Amino acid sequence: MEASGATQTIANSILKVMGKDSPYKGLLTITLIASILTYGGVSIFVVIFTLLPLSRPLFKELNINWALFPIPVFWGAGTYTMTTLPGAPSIQNVIPTKVLGTSLTVAPVISLAASLTLLVFGLLYMAYCLKKSLANGENYSEEEDETVVVVSDKTPNLFLSVLPLVSLIGTIFIMNKVPNVLAIGLLVSILISALIFYPYLPNQKDILNAATTASIVPAFATSSTVAFGTVLTLSAGFAVIQEWIQQIPGSPLISLSVSTALVSGIIGSSSGAVGIASSNFLPAYLEMGINPELLHQLS
Repeated sequence: MEASGATQTIANSILKVMGKDSPYKGLLTITLIASILTYGGVSIFVVIFTLLPLSRPLFKELNINWALFPIPVFWGAGTYTMTTLPGAPSIQNVIPTKVLGTSLTVAPVISLAASLTLLVFGLLYMAYCLKKSLANGENYSEEEDETVVVVSDKTPNLFLSVLPLVSLIGTIFIMNKVPNVLAIGLLVSILISALIFYPYLPNQKDILNAATTASIVPAFATSSTVAFGTVLTLSAGFAVIQEWIQQIPGSPLISLSVSTALVSGIIGSSSGAVGIASSNFLPAYLEMGINPELLHQLS
């Protein structure tokens, strides 16, 4: 997607539709682009590097402080499209399915309600940060080490660009009861990408090798953090903490949320925390008779 220029085409198309007549609309545009790309299965790292060459001139034209750039990017790419939207092709949404036997489209009503909550909070928070920045007289300033990113003029049209994303999400929804549906969806999306983007890729073999190598790093990173966290959860000290958390008055769902958040903070990895919670915490909550779909969403 990145090498062919498809992500660039999608981003530019959204930018044209949204316009750039106000600073807030500019931030919303970046959020929308990040959301569409990550919900379509594009890595958050690719999204960041796609948005950098687009956001620099946009922030400069609208005179927005560059320090605000992470807000729309991580709000759009690291919240509802990562954890709550039905069918999200993220590792955080995949891990609980292995323990609970649920699907990626689990509990759509709860998912949409949580996504709407995140959306409203994000809109308000981004508006607050922008208003505060403008009130403080902060504006865009050139950086001496600013990197110039060269964007190719030869890119696929919008229809071809979104086809792999649509095929991935479509496969997940159509085959949501099939085991390992994400792997199937990704395979379909990769094959479609290889076919339709062939004219835009000078050397598919090199790109495939680079993509394979790049995918190994996050796989090992996630595995190592889960391993570290698992060892940590087996310690006597953590057992005491977990027992204290599980005794929190009220619904056991509160203690599950606190436990997952605690592990996430300790190991510094959301996917690692979900993996640890799924293997170490969820079985106990299943024995309490709690709905697996609810556990999937909360973990």
